[in-house]
Amino acid sequence: MLKVRFRRMRVPIAVLLLALAALPARAEIAGEAWAIAGDTLVVGEQLVRLTGVDAPEPEQTCGPKESSWPCGDDAMKALDALVKGREVACTDVTRISDFTVSAHCTIDGQDVGSAMLEQGLAVNRAGAGTAYDEAQAAAQAQGAGIWGGPFMDPEAWRKVHDCSCTARHKAYQDLRASTLSQ
Repeated sequence: MLKVRFRRMRVPIAVLLLALAALPARAEIAGEAWAIAGDTLVVGEQLVRLTGVDAPEPEQTCGPKESSWPCGDDAMKALDALVKGREVACTDVTRISDFTVSAHCTIDGQDVGSAMLEQGLAVNRAGAGTAYDEAQAAAQAQGAGIWGGPFMDPEAWRKVHDCSCTARHKAYQDLRASTLSQ
């Protein structure tokens, strides 16, 4: 008799599991955040890459060789200062790896990616939208941040340096270890 009940339950359980698997990732992630790179936050226990922007890597420098500056570290510090102690809301969440999502994040209605572009501490990516195009154009016109001198596009820099990007990788490993130990 028990065997018969179990067989009857297989279909509803299978349907339920399929329905749950079909649900999209959380539509929103919110909470206090901290930066591990100029375009990557940790919100709660979730790594969040800002959609549509690409900041210099934490190890990256910009400017002429004789007077280079740590643009990647400055971008990370600027993002951290922007989000520190404030509620960050991230929407349009898309999973890009096991522990990382891409999302548009705001603080009190201010777009975080746009703020990084306005400071000249990130570049926008194709298809990011008109607001991001305008924010980058304004930073370029003012010579803000990376636009004040020569720099290598972050994507190109990662390829040239075969980037495992130590700071981001270490933060990822630390987060993963704390998540798995719980």
